[in-house]
Parts: sequence; C-alpha cells; structure tokens
Amino acid sequence: MTSAPRLVMVVNNAVHGDSRVQRCAAAAARAGWAVTVLGRSGDRERHVWETADGVAMELLPVPVVMAGRSFTETVRDRFLVHPRLRERDRMAGHRGRTLRHGAWRLLDPWLADYELAIAGRIEALRPDVIHVHDRHPVPAVARSVAALRAAGHDVSWVLDAHEDVAATADRGARGLRGWLRRRMVHGEQDEWIREADAVVTVSDELADTLWRRHRLSTRPTVVLNAAEPLRSDAAIAGLREQLRLPADTPLLVYSGGCAPARGLASVVASIPHLDALRGRADTHVALLTAPTDPYVPGLLAQADDMGLGHRVHRVDYVPAEHITAMLRSADVGLVPLLRTPNHDIALVTKYLEYLHAGLPVACSTVRTMAAFTRTHGVGEVFTAGDPPDLAEAVARILDDPGTYRARIASSAAVAATAWPEQAERLLAMYAQIAPHRVSGVPG
Repeated sequence: MTSAPRLVMVVNNAVHGDSRVQRCAAAAARAGWAVTVLGRSGDRERHVWETADGVAMELLPVPVVMAGRSFTETVRDRFLVHPRLRERDRMAGHRGRTLRHGAWRLLDPWLADYELAIAGRIEALRPDVIHVHDRHPVPAVARSVAALRAAGHDVSWVLDAHEDVAATADRGARGLRGWLRRRMVHGEQDEWIREADAVVTVSDELADTLWRRHRLSTRPTVVLNAAEPLRSDAAIAGLREQLRLPADTPLLVYSGGCAPARGLASVVASIPHLDALRGRADTHVALLTAPTDPYVPGLLAQADDMGLGHRVHRVDYVPAEHITAMLRSADVGLVPLLRTPNHDIALVTKYLEYLHAGLPVACSTVRTMAAFTRTHGVGEVFTAGDPPDLAEAVARILDDPGTYRARIASSAAVAATAWPEQAERLLAMYAQIAPHRVSGVPG
C-alpha cells in the first residue's frame, strides 16, 4: 500500500493564533497528506500535540547562538557566519554571499539561530513538500531542500508570502537603519524566492507585486486568508455566552494581535463617543487574542483610566475551525487597522471571518477592505485612527443591523471567499509541484 505523501509546514510562531497555517495544514490532512507543522516555542521546551484533523504540531525552542554575539566575539572567533551555515550555503550553491543580498546573513543573526534550531528536524522528517510561511524560515527551508536533494531525496517547496515584507521592513526606522533594514529584507527574499517550486500569497495585488519585483517566471498562486463557513451544528459557545451578556447588549469584537498599528487604542477611545451618539452606555468590546499579547495590558489600562474597564474584555483564541461559531453572537466585527502598505493590499483573515460569521464590519480606510465594504454594503467605513468617526460607523450599523446581515447572507462575493474554494487551489498547487507523490493520496 502506498504511504501518504509527507507535508511539512514551517513557521516562525507558536501556531495557536495563526489561522492561515492551521487551515492550510488541516486542509492537507483531510486530503490525505501526513502533515507536520514545525513552529517556534515561546520557551526552552519542545511542545508536541496532534490536532483533531491528525496534524502533528511541534514547537521547537530556538537557543540564542549568533544573535547574542558581540562584535568582539565575532572578531575573536574570526567568523561572521556560523560554520554550519557556511557549509549549508555551499551545498545550496550560495557560497560567498555574506555581504550580498542586503547582507542579511550578517545583519539578521536571528535567522541563523532559527535555522540552527530547526533545520535538522525538517530534514529528519524527509518531506515530499515543504510549505514555508512568511520570510523568517525561508533560508532554513531552502538550504534544507538543497541538503535533502544532495542526499538523493526528492522534495519540493512552497514559499507563502503572507505580506509584503519589503514594503514594511524598516518598521518605522528612519535614516541609515531604515535603509539597511529594507535592503536586508528585500535581499533575503530576492535571493531565495526564485528557487521555490511555487509561490503563494494572499491577494491579487501582492501576487502582481512579487511577480514584477522578483522577476518570477510564474505569477504566484493566490490563496485568500479565507474563513470556514459557519456551520449550523457548531457546538462551541459564542462570545456573548462566554461573557454572559444579554442579547440586547451591543457587542463589538476584534480578533487578532493588538500591536499599535492594529488601531485598538482608537476603538477604546471611541466608546464614549458611541455612548453619546446612542444615548446609552452599554456597548461592550471583546478582544479575541492571545493571553500573552504584550499590548493587551495597555489597552485594558486605557479602558480602566476611562472608567470602561468593565466593558472591554480579553477572550482567548479558539482553533481556526471554530472561529466563525465563536464570533456569531457579536453584533459588529471591527477592523480598525491603521494605514500601512500591508494593511492596504488584502482582505485580512479577521475581515473574512467576521463576514462568514454573519457580522457586519466597521472597517477603517484601508484600501482593499474599505472598497469591498462599500461595494457590497456589508458594513461601514471610517477614517483610520479617528475615534469619533469609528463611533459613527458603528452606530449606523447598530441602528439597522438586519440590512447589513441580509446583504452578507445573499452576497456572492462573500460566498466566493469561503475557505473550501481556497483549499482546492492550495491542494492543486501541491499536486502540480509533487505529482509523483500526490498520486498516492487516498481517494
């Protein structure tokens, strides 16, 4: 009997809050692949578990090796790149590139530490396909592919660009530091992306950008950050039930990380404006996010200082397959993102999750989502970073929620963004780059 083809996904996070990784892994497992997801542990321990879909999850610790070295130590030991990585470069045909491609080998030692920790496990699994999520694992995966092929093992790999990393690489840094970061991140991606057997990304706009910028022979496949359709038999308790809020209490929800660029400070600041508009001080906000999110305490403190602490709540993430059921009892889904290149170019995961949970959206003026919201009438748009305007958008939805919900339910455009269609594209791409193994997938 033919064994199941082996798929390894590699990501530089702890997976729990990464619904794209979870959905891709589950779709492949349901299609007959033996799937392992390798993520990064948040402590010094290795964590292993299996999901309900049979996906093997492993979080590996990443000891500090190169990132902790001082300039004096580097000079003393006479190497800028770890000897193991120099050998891996030689095997991959990339020898002598320390100062090329934006000098990322020198300027981003955290990538070296990640590779030293995870490469051995990638190769031990002997995958047929490796799906690398975002930029950080790319050098490790590309060089592991070279090592496996040199040992006679046939393997293909997919680079999944979740965002335009080059556009935001400076992280707000100015001058020389910002310039070096942009060159470094662009150089790392440009060095390896053409060696991938396939490139996948999250929007048509980003697919076109990557195709032109990196002179790719084939336009990247687009797999949206789509949501699972709401199941009528979902048994998970909704947000309202968890928070024990009455049915007539307005409940706004935000799902995701809470970094400043996500605009959550504007959400908290908008609550008094919303109270004044509606003549009622009863609206609650739920932040569906990780318990370790470092920005949540500041938001809760902001709410406390405004006398709103009892109306702003943090709720734990749930697995990706349960998110729409979790969201459905809220009234409005919030997308308060500030304007950045990455926020402008795609329909982000939370946006589609809200719609597939049947929630009208209050969306900031981030270009692609604002256009979708206006075109299809599935919510209201407000000026990014403007609390009074945010409050007015939410008030309009709360005044007539049924109209927005009806548009969402009848929208062909919303239906087209459901995850099953995106999963088919993903699986077809795997079949294209590894046809010799996909023929063994159970029917």
